[in-house]
Amino acid sequence: MKSISTIIPFLFLSTFACTEKEETEETTETESTEETEETEETEETEETEETEDVEQNMGHHGPYGDETDLWEPELSWTCDSCNGRDLSDARTINNVEVGFPQGICYNLTDQTTSITEQGDCAETWVQFPENDGATSEEESSARDVCFVRQTDDSFTPTEGSCVDLDSSWTASTFEASVLQDCVDYCISNSTCIGFDDEIDSSVALADIDYSMPTEGFGCWIFTE
Repeated sequence: MKSISTIIPFLFLSTFACTEKEETEETTETESTEETEETEETEETEETEETEDVEQNMGHHGPYGDETDLWEPELSWTCDSCNGRDLSDARTINNVEVGFPQGICYNLTDQTTSITEQGDCAETWVQFPENDGATSEEESSARDVCFVRQTDDSFTPTEGSCVDLDSSWTASTFEASVLQDCVDYCISNSTCIGFDDEIDSSVALADIDYSMPTEGFGCWIFTE
């Protein structure tokens, strides 16, 4: 028969070992819970930030966002931090994802659009930009420049679209391969007060060469 002096130390050691095991399990469980909560919080924060960057829009302003009139006011589309004018900035249109290599076919007469390949469009076609994982600011290296006609038939380049200068001006498309084509056409038209196009951001206004190629189909001509 074991003596009491032998049993008591054994019981004490067993109790201590169980207590230590329970404390270890509780610590592990607490750390696991904290890590899970931190992960969930991080994911929620990232989702919230991504949602905040997405802009919800209704309607647009035609090719490159340069038209004065609001086209398709019932058309719902989203974009990443855009100004809500240019439909080619769209991430989704009517809850359907869109993007490269597709493009937008603009019906200038009816002021309507359809998503097509270039070969299926008989009018103005603008391709969605290729997404290489860069942000929208990094994707686009061009900005709008309005060339305002002066009394001596020279043109003064100004940052921004001509629509931003005067929304009452009437815009129309003009097919051109270089900026000089737009200049020549505007000078030949007595009602022309300017034209605009997208110019690479690396080119200063004072360094714009009119032999530079136009962006896309050509330029926008503005008349009073």
